[in-house]
This record gives sequence, structure tokens and C-alpha cells, in this order.
Amino acid sequence: RAKLKAKIDWFQKSRVRQVVDKRTHDRLTPSNPHSTLIFGDGSTLRCFVIDMSSSGAAVSANVTPDTGTPLALGTVVGRVVRHLPNGFAIRFVSAIDVKVLEDLLIKPSI
Repeated sequence: RAKLKAKIDWFQKSRVRQVVDKRTHDRLTPSNPHSTLIFGDGSTLRCFVIDMSSSGAAVSANVTPDTGTPLALGTVVGRVVRHLPNGFAIRFVSAIDVKVLEDLLIKPSI
């Protein structure tokens, strides 16, 4: 409830321009949010993609990798850049065209 209240408060403030959204790329929610994380040692783990943009994604999984950990989400390589209350954020090595983003991120488990 607290998280929902914070989002509602932010939305109301943004409508009257009291806060600014500093994101460069729009966030999208995948139609199928289930994907796979691939770590540097070759291990894999199923995950849930909370949201995504051409530069990164928010992910929920049974682990919370350290900030700076290199990994792949589906077939897109990136690094963990911050922890979230329900997961972590990944910044991709390079921006991905949003037209193919979901196809690259949402891959069946290996």
C-alpha cells in the first residue's frame, strides 16, 4: 500500500509539474514478463521483467546481484545499476530499438 501511495503521490505531483521525470527513454511493460537471467559463470535463473526501456529494465528474481554485476537479460547484455524494493535495475551496454526490445529480452529458460 505504501508503494502504491508513493506512485499515486508522484503521479499527482507530476500532473501539476511539481516533479520532473528524468528518464531519457519511455518505460514499457512487456506482454509476457517472464524471462531468463544469464550470469557471467553461465548459470541461469528465471525472472520477471517489471518494466523495460531501450536503455534498461527493472527485474524481480530470487536473487539480488551486487551493483555492477554483468549479466544478460534474455539476449541483451547489461550491468546491475541499483537495487529496488522488489528487485533490481539493469542498464544495457547499448540502447536497443524498442521495436525489437521485447523479442530480445523475453526468452524461454535455457
